[in-house]
Amino acid sequence: MNSKIQVLHIIKNYRGNYPLLNHITDMDKERFQNHVCYLKTEDDGKNLIDQNGTQTYYLNVKGDLHPYRFSVAQKIADLIDSIHANCVISHLEKTIHLVALSTLFTKNHPSYIGVIHGVVGGKRLPLNKQFRNWLAFKRMHKIVSVSKSGITDILEHNWSLPTDKVVAIQNGIDPTGLSGMNDLNDENNLLPPEMDNCFKFGTVGRLAPKKNQILLLHAFSEVTKTNDNTRLIIIGTGPLEQELKSLADKLGIKDRVWFTGYRNDVPKLLSLIDVFVFPSLREGLPLSLLEAMALGRPCIASDLPCNREVIQSESVGRLVSPTQVNEWTDSMIEFYQLSTEDLSQIGQNAFHRVKAQFTFERMTHEYENLAQDLYNHNHS
Repeated sequence: MNSKIQVLHIIKNYRGNYPLLNHITDMDKERFQNHVCYLKTEDDGKNLIDQNGTQTYYLNVKGDLHPYRFSVAQKIADLIDSIHANCVISHLEKTIHLVALSTLFTKNHPSYIGVIHGVVGGKRLPLNKQFRNWLAFKRMHKIVSVSKSGITDILEHNWSLPTDKVVAIQNGIDPTGLSGMNDLNDENNLLPPEMDNCFKFGTVGRLAPKKNQILLLHAFSEVTKTNDNTRLIIIGTGPLEQELKSLADKLGIKDRVWFTGYRNDVPKLLSLIDVFVFPSLREGLPLSLLEAMALGRPCIASDLPCNREVIQSESVGRLVSPTQVNEWTDSMIEFYQLSTEDLSQIGQNAFHRVKAQFTFERMTHEYENLAQDLYNHNHS
């Protein structure tokens, strides 16, 4: 039998190569063998995760992944048994429910970890969802929050969950690799002519209500009334795209806002902005904020618990109420009026903050430690 610890990750959808997952699975090759099972969609030949030695499986399940889909749970159980998994890590709640159900069928007895990538906060969960979570979380040995503040939300919104069952492993990125983007700038090719020689605010995210771009447009329209040389870049797509474009037109800032649509060169675009703005209403631990900081961009972000973990002082950015337009306007004007040297210093402080705390290496090491500890406990 293989002496390595066999770690199986269960992912709801395959949506293309995902660097965060690539690094989570890039564990010590002497001690771990990682496997990833995607429940929905097929291999497109562009997934780079196998480059770190991870074995991949695509179940190509059709239809909704409801919590009591026994046929899917049986397939998960069969895979757990076939690879003799020692540790099963399920990402997001739907996969946690199905993995918990699979424990009824598996002959193997691995340790189970559920990872909550999104924040649970907001309105209290419906009773039926709390009940489903209670059943599923009882089967998990650990629940992982991607932010420290998320632990409180998970505990408050779920029944009878022991405090020592929930741990935090903060998301990580590659700050050194991203910082190199600043040396690859070609503003003339990437930005439209109307952005030339302007002070550029930028944001990235799905164009959806929780990302709060409506507030950002209102705040930016106030900024332009006294600072005509400012522009706003909104990177991403989503259901609110047409509504946001119509609002920009209504506010009279249509010519000062660039909706880029989908881009596969987001870091390059972010390296060309002057200030990153992130008005989201809810987050887990936002990778886009970490990436902007790693690129040395001064940041203004919503004053959310998860963002406070990243922006701990005004030396690395600003935290602003996600509901107060005037606070966003004031902060954007403040940054616009700062000297180039002051902006650069804040950006450098932001880079060093991410490099010190939010790296892939730290994140991967913590997943290794958790998997090893559970394996040791299971075999003691």
